[in-house]
Amino acid sequence: MTQGFLTVNGVQIRYEDTGSGKAVTLVHAGIADLRQWDEQVPALAEYYRVIRFDMRGFGQSEIKPGKASLAEDIGGVLDALGVERTALMGCSMGGAGAIDFTATHPERVGALITVGSGLSGAPDHENPPEQVAVMEEGEAAQKAGDIARLTELEGRYWCQGFARTADQVKPSVMKRFLEMNTNNNRRYFDGDWKGAEFPPLDPPAFGRLGSLTVPTLVIIGSGDEAAVQAIADDIANGIPGAHKAVMEGLGHVPNMDEPEEFNRIILEFLRAVW
Repeated sequence: MTQGFLTVNGVQIRYEDTGSGKAVTLVHAGIADLRQWDEQVPALAEYYRVIRFDMRGFGQSEIKPGKASLAEDIGGVLDALGVERTALMGCSMGGAGAIDFTATHPERVGALITVGSGLSGAPDHENPPEQVAVMEEGEAAQKAGDIARLTELEGRYWCQGFARTADQVKPSVMKRFLEMNTNNNRRYFDGDWKGAEFPPLDPPAFGRLGSLTVPTLVIIGSGDEAAVQAIADDIANGIPGAHKAVMEGLGHVPNMDEPEEFNRIILEFLRAVW
C-alpha cells in the first residue's frame, strides 16, 4: 500500500492506494472520511487496485476558499495516480460526485456503484414528519454551535437510520461514524470551509442518466432517509440496465453495518462487469 498526499486542483488530498490490477476508486459520504471503506479495501484488493481518498475539506484533506468540484477532484486523483479508467463507488455526497464524474467522463468509468447516493438535479423528494423532526433538531444544534448534539443527531439519522433501534447498531460502527463526523463538523465550525463553493453540475446529472451506458449497481439501506431512497429509484430507473440492491434494516452506511454481505454484493457485481 502507498499513502500520503496528492496535489489535486490546488489542494492537498490524502489518499491510499492498495493492491494491483484494474482500479476501483472509493468516494466516501459527507458524514465520513476514507475510513468509511476500512472493511471494503482488503476484500477488493484481492482482485483490484483500490484507491480511496479524503474529499477536500474532510478527514485530513485540505480545503481552500473558491469554487471547487468533487467530480473534478476525482479526476485529479486519478490523473495524479496515473489511472486512465476505473470502477467508481460513491456513498451519499460521494455518490453524487461519482455520478457527476461518470456523466462528464464516461470513457473513464468502467463500472459504477452508488450507495445511498445523492444526485445533482434530482427532484425534491419529501421525507415523513418523524425524519423531518430529527433533521430540524440537528439544524437547531448547528445554529447553536453544539457540535456534540449535532453529531449525536446525525448518528441517529444517518448511521442508525429509521428501520431499527439504537441498540441494534453495532457499537463499533457507531463509534467510528461519530469519530469521523465529529472531525468533519469541528472543521466546519472552525471555519475551514469559509469561502469554499461547490457549484452544481451544469447541466445536472439527473437529466443525463439515460445517456449513461456504464454497468451500474444501486445499493440502498431500507432504513435510509426516504428522500435518499427515492433518489436510489431515480438512479436505478434512469440509467439503462442498472441493478438495485436493498440491504434490509440498514441506514445510510450499510457497508459499515454489514461489511461481509456488502462485500459479497459488490464483488459479485464487479467481477461480472469489471
